[in-house]
Amino acid sequence: MIGELADQTHKLADYLGDDHDLSVRRDKVIELGDARGRSEHRALLRLIDRCRTELRDKAMVLGHRIYGKTPADFEARFAQYWRDWRRNLG
Repeated sequence: MIGELADQTHKLADYLGDDHDLSVRRDKVIELGDARGRSEHRALLRLIDRCRTELRDKAMVLGHRIYGKTPADFEARFAQYWRDWRRNLG
């Protein structure tokens, strides 16, 4: 279970990292906006915004699945995974 949890947290990090990358790109598009046609500029910003929304939605769902409702939920579940793993060593 700990390996699966690690895989899920890596996936969450990927979603958040991709969202950040798009945020930086969005800022650059705005900065260079005068170099493009207005309609193309707006279309690109809408596409970036849509992609970021999808990534954040996926991140929220996965984050809730990983961490639960409270830090205590996550701590209790992880402690149980650890106990199960230690018990299976023997």
